[in-house]
Amino acid sequence: MKVLVADGDPSLRAHLKAELSTLQGFDVVGEASDGLELLRKVEGRSPQIVLLGARLPRMTGLEALLHLGHLDNHPAIYVLLDATDPLAHCLSQHPVALLPRHATSEQLRQLLPQACRPRRADVEALWTDLVAEGFTRTHISARTRRGLVLIPLEEVRYLQADQKYVTVRAPGVEVLIEDTLAALEGEFGPRFRRIHRNALVAVAYLQGLQRTPQGFYEALLADIEEPLPVSRRQAGALRRFLKAR
Repeated sequence: MKVLVADGDPSLRAHLKAELSTLQGFDVVGEASDGLELLRKVEGRSPQIVLLGARLPRMTGLEALLHLGHLDNHPAIYVLLDATDPLAHCLSQHPVALLPRHATSEQLRQLLPQACRPRRADVEALWTDLVAEGFTRTHISARTRRGLVLIPLEEVRYLQADQKYVTVRAPGVEVLIEDTLAALEGEFGPRFRRIHRNALVAVAYLQGLQRTPQGFYEALLADIEEPLPVSRRQAGALRRFLKAR
């Protein structure tokens, strides 16, 4: 079975690779030091198992776990976590496979053959609990014909709901995701502001408010040509917000 090892500690990666090398039937096909590198290598090398550090730099392993669920035929995951880590209790409440960070070859031999892919619904339920603990994504991911597309949250201009999907818009990028607007609003908090029942805009790129000849309000966003409709219900609060900045 092909295994990829992802952790921010190079000595830990070396330890796990050395332990795996003593076992028959496992082939380490790569390693990653952060979440973004992990996602690239999973798509390129198609491992069957990923040993995933929970606290990877740049993008945590737990966020990477959420994005991995968007891949077709995603790998089985073992989250590397010590029992003393404060996250251990939260993760133990969910059907997520855990492995001690300094697992021995015997522990790997016993556990890895039992590896199974986590269900996307289970990972999303875990992420909901992590958001309640203060976690937030650094990227939004979408599955497209080109594969997994990752959009840095800091580049997103707006999120707009249409039936069961939400459009994510950034310069040169427009993708659909299945998250609800209410869940995104709860996760991203003050970085986005509701301007309509179906739209959130990034506060950092909100440039102004204009009124059309018909008396409707529209929001102006940096790098986005078309203005977005603002509901009458949100217009007053948005106008006050802009004046106070």
